[in-house]
Amino acid sequence: MLLINPETFRIEDCNTAACRFYGYSYEEILQYRITDFNTLPDDMVISEIRLAREQKRRRFYSRHRMANGQVRDVEVRSTPVTIEDREFLLSIITDTTESRRPDSGENF
Repeated sequence: MLLINPETFRIEDCNTAACRFYGYSYEEILQYRITDFNTLPDDMVISEIRLAREQKRRRFYSRHRMANGQVRDVEVRSTPVTIEDREFLLSIITDTTESRRPDSGENF
């Protein structure tokens, strides 16, 4: 899980599973913006964040770059949350790389 500031795109908080998945320490991951991980152009990521923020779309499929340079297919489920009068996006990232492989038997 990532807690993202929808204004700055900075990662404000995350759980240990996110640190393990991306390959960064907690302190390191907080130095990044979600646009640093997403392989889409920044304007497309910003557009997706806007849709999530306005609750017009909650599920996205993308590719994220890990600390080791590897790129993984991910499903991102985002919802706006308010914490201490501040607005964030709570994003749950699921690795879909294996299920999206051509030999997985699934159709996408």
